[in-house]
Amino acid sequence: MLQGHRTWVFENKPVIISTGVVGGPFEAKGKIPEDFDTLHEDLWLGQDSYEKAHKILFEEACSRATEKAKLRKDDIQFVLAGDLINQITPTSFACRTLGTPYLGLFGACSTSMEGLALG
Repeated sequence: MLQGHRTWVFENKPVIISTGVVGGPFEAKGKIPEDFDTLHEDLWLGQDSYEKAHKILFEEACSRATEKAKLRKDDIQFVLAGDLINQITPTSFACRTLGTPYLGLFGACSTSMEGLALG
């Protein structure tokens, strides 16, 4: 995959084959709640920090996307992921729990577009 020092070459173009969309009470009250797979009433999901709750949201989204695509955990080679929390802590801990290698993205509000550009 790595060609040279900074270039990744993919045998096949990466594609989005599935999504897992998880949200909280703000998303539930928004204009498109039907577009979410799971909505939680408790923003903190019973956790003692938002970072821990965010980790759970990420894990749920990954699990849901994997299920919908009918993939096994072993089918996933790596994850491009990030979040808006300083030092992408929830994403790092979630990927560690999932046991999936990941490329951490830190672009603040541009993280989603950075992921699309890289993938």
